[in-house]
Amino acid sequence: DRVACLHNFLGGNAKYCRVEEGRAVRLDHPDVDAGELVALARSYVPAHQALHRVGPPVRKGDRVLVVGGSTPVGIACVQLGLIAECAEVYVAASPQERGPLVALGAVPVAANPGYWVDSHVYGQCDVLLVCPCTEDVGPYQCALRPGGKTVCVGFSP
Repeated sequence: DRVACLHNFLGGNAKYCRVEEGRAVRLDHPDVDAGELVALARSYVPAHQALHRVGPPVRKGDRVLVVGGSTPVGIACVQLGLIAECAEVYVAASPQERGPLVALGAVPVAANPGYWVDSHVYGQCDVLLVCPCTEDVGPYQCALRPGGKTVCVGFSP
């Protein structure tokens, strides 16, 4: 059987691994390619966890800023944030990355947090999602309201 699994300690794209049966999900949907199903799981599960399971869950009316919104997980965060009826889902993106994100319903902001001081995100966001996480998320945290949460998704050393 073709299966995929979600596990805290597995990384990369192993062709074979041994996991408990309860962590395996069959990939035998007749209308969807197995590779597409795995890609969905690798993008949307971390996005869902970042929005709803790490710290307080995102709520209707929250303002969310996604740094790295053009990554697969970033795109999933944008889509799931909009489904959760966030007031705004901002994306820090370069001009060439903005088109598809705006088409999804995201509001673009400068990729460099140094330009946020006079913007509508400075100190206004409830959630900051950094995809993939960088070693220093400090500069991005200027967008958060007091009590806002920062979630780093993945790590790219």
